[in-house]
Amino acid sequence: ILHDPTTVSGYGVINVGYDFVADSGFRLSPFVGIATEYYNTEGSKDFYAGLRTGVGAGYEYSIFGIQYDYGLKLAVNTNGDVAAMVRVGVWSEMDCLGGDITVGATSVMDTVAYKVSASVKIWF
Repeated sequence: ILHDPTTVSGYGVINVGYDFVADSGFRLSPFVGIATEYYNTEGSKDFYAGLRTGVGAGYEYSIFGIQYDYGLKLAVNTNGDVAAMVRVGVWSEMDCLGGDITVGATSVMDTVAYKVSASVKIWF
């Protein structure tokens, strides 16, 4: 029995897809990709590399020079792992300033990993 084991882990994905954009501001983005996972817990190692597929959807509109962008992405890997993400973005065309907030969850090898991120965009 191990008490307080040390673990090193890594997770990465690469996706390739196409955006189908409608004049109304809606977009649909199917994609395929590769997912990798690596774990090393006290010398017990596990590695996975496999295919994944999914779809993203979003809606974008602009009012008074401020662009709003909402998005959703769902993906499934060949090992059964599932990922979901939602994103909200704002961009001011006049100020060349904006940002995004993203919240997501991924099931990875019987564990759920959460992601919360915020970004700021500035054009010079």
